[in-house]
Amino acid sequence: MFWLLLLLVTAVVVLPVVVRNDSRTLLWESNESGLFSHFFQMKYLLAIAKRRYRRHLEIASFSTSHVNSGPVNLCNVFFLPGISCIPPLKSLRGRHEKYPRSMKCYNFLNSHFDSTEALVCFKGLFWGKTGVVPDKYRLAIIDLEPRLDFAPRHKQRLGVVQKELERLAGNNNSYTVVHWRRGDQLSTRCRNGWVGQRDFSINCKNATELIRDVRGGSGGNRGETVFVATNEKNKTQLDTLRSSGFIPLSDVFMSLQHKENIFGNLTASQLGGKKHSLDEFVMETILMVEATTLITYGISNVNDQIEAERRLRNKTWCVKVEKIRQDSWCYLYKEALRAKSLGTFASETTGTFDLLELPFAVSTSRHKQEKIVAQNLALAQATKKKRKPSRKRIAETNL
Repeated sequence: MFWLLLLLVTAVVVLPVVVRNDSRTLLWESNESGLFSHFFQMKYLLAIAKRRYRRHLEIASFSTSHVNSGPVNLCNVFFLPGISCIPPLKSLRGRHEKYPRSMKCYNFLNSHFDSTEALVCFKGLFWGKTGVVPDKYRLAIIDLEPRLDFAPRHKQRLGVVQKELERLAGNNNSYTVVHWRRGDQLSTRCRNGWVGQRDFSINCKNATELIRDVRGGSGGNRGETVFVATNEKNKTQLDTLRSSGFIPLSDVFMSLQHKENIFGNLTASQLGGKKHSLDEFVMETILMVEATTLITYGISNVNDQIEAERRLRNKTWCVKVEKIRQDSWCYLYKEALRAKSLGTFASETTGTFDLLELPFAVSTSRHKQEKIVAQNLALAQATKKKRKPSRKRIAETNL
């Protein structure tokens, strides 16, 4: 026994220390885009970190103009097993030995990420500052792990809120949630488009047209009580919804806050302010996932992720798809299914191709980024004028 113990002790002393893969970290200092845009980008970066660089993914908290909150910790919004989240990087630089002031963050993936350094840093949008993700890749990335799920602190409120919605909906306990995307959508995608993505949907019209579409045969509503998840703040538009029996979810939240204080210390002005509070926005999206029926319109990262998750949960999904082309997951996925039925379904759309070969996963020069922007703007202008860009115009953008 003595010799066995001595042998074990000796082995512990002489064997080299094996560094686990998760001690090598890819830190993401992100951007000011919305929560679901971050979730989408995170899926791809996680795949890259694990499969290409054999690194653990760490995400710095970020600020976003889409909700009224301080720095957002993504791990406190979504359930992200195997991912670490830290405070804003600027608060750690020079104050923690892991994050020295001299640490450089790159805005493109390069050979530096293959190095033996314990920590490498990526900064910004993963597909380039102003580019967009090609359609076939968007479908594949949404199918990547992790699936859409929310942090426990948000899901704890679900039972109380759902019980109230079912009470308002009546005896059948079924209800419809409509996502009516407003706010910055009105000044960006509803006008000239955003990097080539133009929204032609009900998002860009008024409350009367929304009601008509939902109540009509094309909307997908089955006579259920309708709750509206929206960042619309115009009182006239909201009153039009209310007078037709549509219930803004913000009204439900305000009532529950008064009765049961479900959002803690949030005041009425914070719940009803110019921007959603973080907790209010997250609860709206959870209800979109859980609703008996969901109706979404136009282009939104929120819609894309939630509709895809509802399909996986065997709930109704994409009940409303515009006839005109929209760069939404619903439109692209149903087009892919239709192509498959015609025997022309591209293998890339299934997500079986190598995601590590994505063109935006490598260094992108400023010239190339500018060319992408020029192409997207040309397409946006052509869409606005309802004509295809000329060959000459496309050739000019390729210079």
